[in-house]
Amino acid sequence: MQTINEPLKIKGTQASQANKADECDFAAVWDMFDEYKKLEPKEEDEEEDDPLGEDVGGALLRPGGSASAGPAVQSPKQGEAAGDDEEDSSQQVPLDTLSDIQEKTFIMEKALCMNTYQQRLAQFRRMLPGRTEPDEPVAEHSQSVVMVAPHMLHLWNYRCPETSGQRVTCVRWNPANPDLLAVTYGTLQFGAHPGLVCCWSPKNPDHPALIYRTPSGATCCDFATQNAAMLAVGCYDGSLALYSTSQKSDRPVNDCFRGVDKPMGVIWDVQFVLKDQGVGEAKREVLMSISEDGRVLQWNTRQGLQTVPVMSMRRDPSFSTKKENRSRKSDAFISRSAVGLHFSFRPGNTAQYLVATESGTAHLCSTSHSDQYLFTYSGHLAAVYRAHWSPFSADVLVTCSADWSFRIWHADQKVAVIVVQSASRSAINDIQWSPLCATQLALCTDHEVEVWDLAVSTLDPLIVHPNVTRGATNTTLTFGPDGECLMIGDSAGSVAVYQLENLPVAEPDHVEKLEEVVQTQLFRVLSTLREEQEEETDAIAE
Repeated sequence: MQTINEPLKIKGTQASQANKADECDFAAVWDMFDEYKKLEPKEEDEEEDDPLGEDVGGALLRPGGSASAGPAVQSPKQGEAAGDDEEDSSQQVPLDTLSDIQEKTFIMEKALCMNTYQQRLAQFRRMLPGRTEPDEPVAEHSQSVVMVAPHMLHLWNYRCPETSGQRVTCVRWNPANPDLLAVTYGTLQFGAHPGLVCCWSPKNPDHPALIYRTPSGATCCDFATQNAAMLAVGCYDGSLALYSTSQKSDRPVNDCFRGVDKPMGVIWDVQFVLKDQGVGEAKREVLMSISEDGRVLQWNTRQGLQTVPVMSMRRDPSFSTKKENRSRKSDAFISRSAVGLHFSFRPGNTAQYLVATESGTAHLCSTSHSDQYLFTYSGHLAAVYRAHWSPFSADVLVTCSADWSFRIWHADQKVAVIVVQSASRSAINDIQWSPLCATQLALCTDHEVEVWDLAVSTLDPLIVHPNVTRGATNTTLTFGPDGECLMIGDSAGSVAVYQLENLPVAEPDHVEKLEEVVQTQLFRVLSTLREEQEEETDAIAE
């Protein structure tokens, strides 16, 4: 028997188009826990239970409230608000988890800042795509080459409300962590003017990672080399403090805020120095400081902060003027000590160091001789603010002064080899050698930043850049860890970060070029001095 199948019929209908939309939601573990708690039957003794819930992880803290521990009796009027308390239970935060929340918030803040400053951070780290590195060859088929003059590209500023109005006095990079920058702030006045020390990171230019406060203005700082987490800070009242960046506490590990043996004046510079202990023994790192009272001190950090005098700076009477000689009886006790403003230890021989003084001279001193100078470099007409050895040549040094000039010296000559006037015709507050090229250096005046290359010219700088902060003056500067960035501090509490673009690339023989420039200029200076002496001798003979 066969079954006959009816033919299929197709029937169409008309209807409006059905709109579709994707929806999503996020349910955390505590959200699901609260919803299941609402579905559970209420117990009869609910009124006698703790309204804040069972304390398992420790004391509980309500946002905007205080900690609560132990059960509490609930009145009948409070029973009506039991449902509201259950809804607010999701806002209760255990005290022992606040540290974790703070750490995660800190990480989230860095992530947001890195997204905001992504382009500038890529320029800071030289990670821009398509950028031609100095070692990469230029394509042969390129028809035209556009030459761009050396310039400075502003990236960002390290500043926050806490540093507003504070004078930047010192900037130091951590030797072990290239992303940690220590900056000291302070008002250089006596009285109740607390200082500030901030540790910044390029990962978060909007807020410092660490903040330390000092009872007086912070004037200088330096990181240790062997223990890179140790930070030494000198203050305006002559006190010194040691901080550990590996600890979460903002209190100093050691300090002499109330010490009796501290310097009688401002500590203008501190440095950690590796000293030889003897043949076959490892080098030991010591902390050195120079202060306004003319004393160079060595600090013992193992048992408190005890000082050992290394040198007491004395004013050299041979550099005093006739007017000073006539009034020597009245100010003999005042002018006997020399004010030390900065010191720099010689590369390869930490037993010798340079001292820049307020009297316009720089002295070569030794830790083995505490009563005399090894050498004196005179020629500046005002206070010498900085004196630095070249990081590439142990016989070349530079000094900058308030007489608008910086001078290049040979270690064995008392006369300056090169004398260069600032292009802005103002006092030079700070100067630094470039860590990449032996002939390049950077300096800052009150309102401009200059970059020089001695192998190119000693008359005109490569770059002259004005200050970006209105109403503020430049106070200090330093090169970045890679030598391709400049950090410039000002009197308004801001540290500007610049990228150096299109500077002459350091050639393999850049150290020989520096020595050649110094030797050539030294020959000219000695020839001129010899001719002057011969003319004086002939005049006396006649």
